[in-house]
Amino acid sequence: MQKTVAIYEGKCRLCNKKFQGTREMIKKQLHDHIENDCEVVKTLKNWEKKGIYEPMMAVYRREGLERDLKKLMKKTKSTPDELISILEDLQEL
Repeated sequence: MQKTVAIYEGKCRLCNKKFQGTREMIKKQLHDHIENDCEVVKTLKNWEKKGIYEPMMAVYRREGLERDLKKLMKKTKSTPDELISILEDLQEL
């Protein structure tokens, strides 16, 4: 007798990359994705290495990171305020 397995879809809330599989598989894939190859997290970590912790447009402009911010906004389809809340959420982790 065959066992039915439910297939779910999930996505990264930061970069909208989609995943498919069982809930456990999606959870593992998302964790690995965030740890290793999420472009948004890579960009934020890169900014952190440069000493940029405050998510403010003025800081980004002064540091010449406005282009990176615009790319990040385009990738996440977010407004600057939404990005600020995402950054604050990540800082709490």
